Amino acid sequence: IPHFSDQHHLGRLPQRRGIIADLTSPVALAAMAGAGIAGAPPVKTGVQAFKLAAPAYLIPYVFAYAPQITLLGYPFLEGLEAAFTATLGVICLGVAIMGWMFTNVPWWQRAPLLAAAFLLIDPGLATDIIGIALVAVVAFLQWRTVKQGKVASSIEGSKSSIAG
Repeated sequence: IPHFSDQHHLGRLPQRRGIIADLTSPVALAAMAGAGIAGAPPVKTGVQAFKLAAPAYLIPYVFAYAPQITLLGYPFLEGLEAAFTATLGVICLGVAIMGWMFTNVPWWQRAPLLAAAFLLIDPGLATDIIGIALVAVVAFLQWRTVKQGKVASSIEGSKSSIAG
């Protein structure tokens, strides 16, 4: 069974990190250029770009922790399960950093999402079950908050700030 380190994918990681450096601090060249064009504050734009790009830093580690995603010498269903849970983990990291799922995510819901992100990236039945359970609990809490109408004022406030 070939292992991830036996493949030539490792040589591509530095190129990928160079591309991500255009979005994130301390260089954030693309973010700074976009801020200049938009007339936005450069530091605030750089921080927002870092938040948006942070899950991309995790993707190389996903392949290192779960080489079955490549399907090179691994059963298809094992690769499919690893790809699904790793994708869910990256989404959880993005939600935890950005603070939005169905509505605003408070800090006490972000913590389990961050834990779920790392649990879902690590392949294994136990970590996947715990990670999915954490995501399900937070998703239920978010859904219940939206259903109870507790977010109507924050949604209206964000609409008016976008329009104005």
